[in-house]
Amino acid sequence: MPRKKWPIFLIAGIILCAVFGVVLAIYIGGSYVVNSSAPVFAYDQSASAQSGYTRKTLTSEDTTYESDYAEYALNITGADNSNLVGRVVEGGDIYAIPGQAPSAYVVLWEFMSPVGVFRNSDHPAFDWRTASFYEIRFSSLTIATATPPVSKDSVNSQLIQDVLTSLKDGEIVSPSQVSGDVESYALYLYSGELQGMNYCAGVYIDAAGRVYLAENTISQEWHLAGPLFSRWAKLP
Repeated sequence: MPRKKWPIFLIAGIILCAVFGVVLAIYIGGSYVVNSSAPVFAYDQSASAQSGYTRKTLTSEDTTYESDYAEYALNITGADNSNLVGRVVEGGDIYAIPGQAPSAYVVLWEFMSPVGVFRNSDHPAFDWRTASFYEIRFSSLTIATATPPVSKDSVNSQLIQDVLTSLKDGEIVSPSQVSGDVESYALYLYSGELQGMNYCAGVYIDAAGRVYLAENTISQEWHLAGPLFSRWAKLP
């Protein structure tokens, strides 16, 4: 390449860097203005009344959101951060969940990841035992590391009922009673009461092929799964 053309490329590069810097500054500045105008919440953590869990709260004046045992298994189904509800002094932004009124549920994000779903303390907690579910989705707990990854769903009402019956009344087994390697999975349950969210139960399959269900993915109370779900979970 002729040496005389280098200054042109250098100048073009400098101009592009300058334009990028200006755009970035405008974006950050605009984001700061939006965030600085949003209500400020204090974030706190304390021991939950439920052993093994942590209660997290977001508080601003007379408004309190909490994320405790009942919210642990709740997940958002999208990443629509278009409705900012507030910001956290310690860092993080609070967004409305599409399909849910902010007076009921919000989600806290830090950087690019959701911290968790928070429920307004004045709103009743979601009770999976009395809820109606129309779909389940069975998935590897961590898709990126699963070999091979698993993902399948069903709207079969009998299969869904088999899951719920096992979680409510199935024989309880402690993880310490299960020997050998155990494969861990997630079972997402979808309900009309959880617009924009789902409920995530834990699924475990031991070396002998026995299948267990748990209310969430850290529960130490595993329930023996029923025959319908046990067979379906092990199918390709």
